[in-house]
Amino acid sequence: MNQMAHRRLGRKPRRFDRRTLRLADYVKTWPAPAPARDWTDKAAPDWGKMQNDRLGDCAIAGPAHAVQCWTSQRGAEVTIGDGDVVSAYRVVGGYDPARPETDTGCVMLDAMNYWRQTGIGGHKIEAFVSVDPRNKLEVEGAINLFGGVLLGLEMPLAAHTQTVWDVAPPGVHDDSYKPNSWGGHAVFCPVYSRVGIGVITWGALKLATWEWEMTYAEEAYAALSTEWAPPDGTAPNGFNLEQLRADLAAIGE
Repeated sequence: MNQMAHRRLGRKPRRFDRRTLRLADYVKTWPAPAPARDWTDKAAPDWGKMQNDRLGDCAIAGPAHAVQCWTSQRGAEVTIGDGDVVSAYRVVGGYDPARPETDTGCVMLDAMNYWRQTGIGGHKIEAFVSVDPRNKLEVEGAINLFGGVLLGLEMPLAAHTQTVWDVAPPGVHDDSYKPNSWGGHAVFCPVYSRVGIGVITWGALKLATWEWEMTYAEEAYAALSTEWAPPDGTAPNGFNLEQLRADLAAIGE
């Protein structure tokens, strides 16, 4: 069977909203990011596909993988059930199981707003901010501070056969490396190092080079959750997020 049949995409084109808060507004208050972070080190190796092997629900699967990652860092990993993931996809993406033609994916911004306002499987975030996916320091800082970022990708067709996602080799000019030649995808990214990033997709950790991320990432969001940083304590990275939390609440109002 075609490998791609088990790897669905589903991110619709980016939608801009001037009300979306920007992480860049807080850059001056960040601690310097660590040289590398891996917030998957305490999680189970099988993340679950969250139905993204048969449905275009990646924009909902990403937040569900974030919950797994955050809760694993606090000792008791929580996995949102497939039924809850699909229920959220039905609301956000308009999917109707009785009408397969409605399986057309989601806008990431819609998924982020639903996660904040309604929640997925009983899990809500307090706020979220946009991150510049082409700014390496900002992506590193967001992963370090928030326990990961949600990335919106313009997937190249070449990616479905690569062990590590990477750009075309020097001198290679192939249409399969063109952005969006495969389609739009959304993933949770809780890992970075000097050489690249690690994203959770289709039930596993997938590595990509920084060159690949800078080429194919179109949008990114960082979410503030009490499952990562309790109001009365610190995040697993040791940073107290109370001032940032207060500022985001004030701006959000």
